[in-house]
Amino acid sequence: QPVRNQQPGEPARMNTSEAMFDKFRHEAKINFFSTATNHAMDYGESGVLATLDVLKRSGALYAGTAASQAEQNEVVIFEKDGIKVALLAYT
Repeated sequence: QPVRNQQPGEPARMNTSEAMFDKFRHEAKINFFSTATNHAMDYGESGVLATLDVLKRSGALYAGTAASQAEQNEVVIFEKDGIKVALLAYT
């Protein structure tokens, strides 16, 4: 069930449920999410903050949107097999 419903005749607004996000994380084993999309602001600031809350609580890595200027300036870096990777997302 989507978090918010699409209204006929309105521009497309993208979203999904937290249950679907959990499937991406645990069944599909997706560990990084880019929130830098042309649909990031479809549900305004509250939608962005709700998305960031879900991502933060899950422990997933993400880049693209931020809750503050300080957070926006942070670069996500992880290390795998001795190799450091920076995750950057822009739109």
